[in-house]
Amino acid sequence: MAAAAWIRSGGVAGVTNPKGLFFIFTLLSLIWIAHSLIDNEQLTKLKESHEKVKQQLEKLKAVQMPEILANSDLLGEYIDLIDTYMAMAKNEFPDDYLLVNPLLKKTKALLEKTKVYADSKTEEFGREIDRIEEVHNKYEKLINFLDELHSEL
Repeated sequence: MAAAAWIRSGGVAGVTNPKGLFFIFTLLSLIWIAHSLIDNEQLTKLKESHEKVKQQLEKLKAVQMPEILANSDLLGEYIDLIDTYMAMAKNEFPDDYLLVNPLLKKTKALLEKTKVYADSKTEEFGREIDRIEEVHNKYEKLINFLDELHSEL
């Protein structure tokens, strides 16, 4: 009877049951957490989707941003063109100038408002791209960390 109590208390191994169970539970939980966090297939899918986002972001910066900036420049050229038309109408058609001038001024004002709006949207778009790049870089660091952690296991 005393021998059974001595074995149950952990006297044989030198470790009591609660300490041994805690050690085993901790070790198993760390292994399972690491295994569940990093599944090779999931990591591959994450890398692929991250690469797709990276390509789309680069395409957006390479194609869309110059087109947006070109539109703003084009509006500026149209405004200058209206100034030229106003000067030409004043010199060439002095009798009709009073009829055409208000229309050209309204058109110029509308184009200026449109240019201001387009410029503000372009700046907003640029800030949004910068924010997306920051988030993308953070995810890239996380993926690299997970990849290193996976290679260590």
